[in-house]
Amino acid sequence: MNQIAFRSCLVLAAAVYGACAQCTSDALQVAQQQLNKTMTYISTREFPLATEPPDNHWNYNRAGGDWNTGFYPGWLWYIYEQTLDSSLLSRAKEQTANVSKLTTVVEQPLGYWLMPSFGLGYQITGNPTYLQDLATGSQAFSTMWVPSAGVLNTQPTYHAGTENVIIDDMLSIPLMFYASVNDPGNANSANWFQYAHSHALKMAQNNVRSDGSTYQGTEYNSDGSVYGHFTINGYDVNSTWSRGQAFAIYGFTIAYSYTQDPALLAAAQQAAGYWINNLAADYVPYWDYTQTDYKDSSAAAIAAAGLLQLSTYVTGTESAEYYNAAMNIQASLSNPAAYLGDPSNTDGILLHGAYWVPGDLDVDNSLIWGDYYFIQGCYMATPLPPQVIGLTAGKVSSTSVSLKWEAQTGSIRYTVKRGTVSGGPYTAIAPPPILTTASYTDKTVSAATTYYYVVSASGVAGQGPNSAEVTVTTP
Repeated sequence: MNQIAFRSCLVLAAAVYGACAQCTSDALQVAQQQLNKTMTYISTREFPLATEPPDNHWNYNRAGGDWNTGFYPGWLWYIYEQTLDSSLLSRAKEQTANVSKLTTVVEQPLGYWLMPSFGLGYQITGNPTYLQDLATGSQAFSTMWVPSAGVLNTQPTYHAGTENVIIDDMLSIPLMFYASVNDPGNANSANWFQYAHSHALKMAQNNVRSDGSTYQGTEYNSDGSVYGHFTINGYDVNSTWSRGQAFAIYGFTIAYSYTQDPALLAAAQQAAGYWINNLAADYVPYWDYTQTDYKDSSAAAIAAAGLLQLSTYVTGTESAEYYNAAMNIQASLSNPAAYLGDPSNTDGILLHGAYWVPGDLDVDNSLIWGDYYFIQGCYMATPLPPQVIGLTAGKVSSTSVSLKWEAQTGSIRYTVKRGTVSGGPYTAIAPPPILTTASYTDKTVSAATTYYYVVSASGVAGQGPNSAEVTVTTP
């Protein structure tokens, strides 16, 4: 996914609740407080799902006990990014390690299990074993592929005799895109990309209605023709489940970012248009657009993150519309009088989430994925770190090159990249290890060779631009 420096808070959003400061400061402070409390009673082998009254502590299960397993490790990684606290880094690594047994499980939530855990872990640490785990998971996911139908049969037990998919897949199949792009040497990489692309296109064709609303599920005949539609979480098959609508906005946007397929961008915009045209007064939808009983803050958090991402792929009034809608959602979610949890009486970040209303499961509670995507949206709305300046080479020998640069303020990590041709392409040589100091010694050089180095800074919003290039020739 591309990352850009987002604009300052829009006047409209700030006028509603003063959201920008709350999302980037107060709300993230709550996220950190709630994580510190949660770690006192959730072990590294347990994974929160939802808060439960009357004390509003998290209930939890073991790895793979539900589709939510990856979000708690993701929460840990996110707050580590905010604080660079070494104890959080250790806990994030331990929690992520306990997800590894799921990499070979052939089930629809693979992307939800692995991307917030191993995906964020790889992004932050550069640990190559995390990429191997993502590749293993992608290969397991690929075994659900049905060539004649052009989809991954992610819900094989729903209806025997048909190939079944759900809109939820749109935030699970990015695992295959990510592993394919980051592990292109894998013999199965091209297949992962193809399967995810085809699956996304079929979802765009058959899960998105003409008005931009969405079906949760579609059943396919073996030849790829539509057998019918269904819902698991929605009010009925023809209603619009709001979290599914949010999955569509964000998922089609991610798929477009990897494929540049205009059909997927169009699907994302259709879904976003329906969302915006049906906004509630407080910008947070009910769990289903036909109902008025329970709000779902988790759907709003996912949609805000998706709209922020979508705003970077279009221009002009469309970009402003998506960005403005996202900021209004973030403003409402950041409001302590409405949706932001109070650490004195709950352990969740966002109140009023609705997991599965038809099954009366975790309704009007904090939900781990809502909290995860809320933090993600807050990070997306934060400016990227500026360009690293002052990169210079110090001591140079036939076996090492010392580099240093001007340090940036705040919770900043650095990536050192090296190429053999001026202007790149560059390959990251650190991390690993995670680099928070403004210097690095490259001990992987050869004698009598010319290298070209750049350095970039990373913060909660992502990675900033590369520094000016420095050329070094070893003796």
